[in-house]
Amino acid sequence: MATLAAPYGRDFAPISRFPPEILIEIFSYNTSVITDFDANVQWGTALDRLANVGLLTLSQVCSRWHSLVLDTPALWSLLYLNGVLWRTRRSLLKTIPLLSAALARSQNAPLSVKIFESDWKTGRKFNTMTTQHSVFQLLAQHSHRWRKANFIFAESPLDMDLSCLKGKLPLLQSLALINRTVSPCSHTGDFLVGAPLLKSLSFFMGPGAYDATVVPVQQLTDLTCWVMKATDITSIFTLASKLPRDARLVLGLVYRRNPWPAYTTQPTPLYRLAISRLKILSHCADPHMRKVSLPLAQIFESIMLPSLKKLELTYNRPLFLQWPHEQFLQLCERSAFPRCLKVLCIANLHIPERELIQVLSALHALEHLEISYSDKRANQYKLSSTDSSVTDNVLRALTSPAPRPIPRLRYFACDSFWLQCSCDAFVDFVKSRLEESAPSVFRIQVWSAPDGDEGLSCAVPFHSRLQEMAADSNGALLYNFTRVEPDA
Repeated sequence: MATLAAPYGRDFAPISRFPPEILIEIFSYNTSVITDFDANVQWGTALDRLANVGLLTLSQVCSRWHSLVLDTPALWSLLYLNGVLWRTRRSLLKTIPLLSAALARSQNAPLSVKIFESDWKTGRKFNTMTTQHSVFQLLAQHSHRWRKANFIFAESPLDMDLSCLKGKLPLLQSLALINRTVSPCSHTGDFLVGAPLLKSLSFFMGPGAYDATVVPVQQLTDLTCWVMKATDITSIFTLASKLPRDARLVLGLVYRRNPWPAYTTQPTPLYRLAISRLKILSHCADPHMRKVSLPLAQIFESIMLPSLKKLELTYNRPLFLQWPHEQFLQLCERSAFPRCLKVLCIANLHIPERELIQVLSALHALEHLEISYSDKRANQYKLSSTDSSVTDNVLRALTSPAPRPIPRLRYFACDSFWLQCSCDAFVDFVKSRLEESAPSVFRIQVWSAPDGDEGLSCAVPFHSRLQEMAADSNGALLYNFTRVEPDA
């Protein structure tokens, strides 16, 4: 039998008996198309990704794999295009046939289109992407199949006239129009008329772009707006006030060397937002800026959030701005945060311990608290003991008997960058929460930089005691300690 079966060994191999659905699923993890944008990609690499060399290599294994790879449209439905593909006429002449082949192989499958124009430091001038560009025109012919479209440009304002797409986006669910030079775009949003499935929209503030009469804001569940001028915030809140219940708003604030206007006490209009999630994300375009004035106080004074369940405040540097405490407490009272806000995530924002205690004491419904340091790249921003947010005083306040602050807390996460506490104070806090959370599970997450836990007194006993408590809790306490590596 072995002698007779030898010539047919390949056909009897287990992988040859795999159903085509499983093979296609495996192939989808072996493509050379990446999902993350890469600013330093080389021309040859970008060309290989567009050609999908990984899939083509798999197609050469056998005739069955060849048929599966080339006859499965979904494997060719993610189109990642880097700007190096059209920086020269030679590269463009190679790009167009490969893009045409990928579009043909995808047949009628919904497409995910990504265009990323990376920085390219040379003395030569080149044409950036416009609606007249041959690559865009080729993609636009298939806009009726676009399901996701991300356009990120680097070296020129996004001044494309996208009106050619109007009424031709029936499948579009997610759209991002981002300009990495943080210059305002000049296009209008009328091309979004006739996009019935659009749920996620992200783009920079520009003339007419946030006109609620052309943007289908009532159907959005996720809206991200990037602004560079304080005057644009009013337009965004006007638009966001039309978002449906349970939608998410991400407000991106971009800072350059010219500072934002300082806080004023002038009265501002009040906008009622029915959203359930709000994220305020700041980005500094000038690496030398340490502090800038920010109208965060005006933002808190301008809105009412009666249905907010999750609030995220994220900045790209610690101590990037001062905490507008009084305005936030007024927002809490006006928006009924003690009854509705369940998740609070703070990254790179220092709140003095006294004010943090007051904030947490006002959030009776809070179940998830996260205080983190999102910039892991270097220890270039050193905090003193007075800068740390989570101290013994904060933990003692959270441990105090009834009325105990945030009594419903079930998840506490903190970066050791912000911790300046003793082992006993932290353990007492955890014990009090185990009593409060029974019979629910209480989760603790601590992140630490590779160079140690400078903020934690007695770091080794700290972790060992929490691990012992978790082991003895019969599953009531889940403790996770993660050492975070710096970003590349």
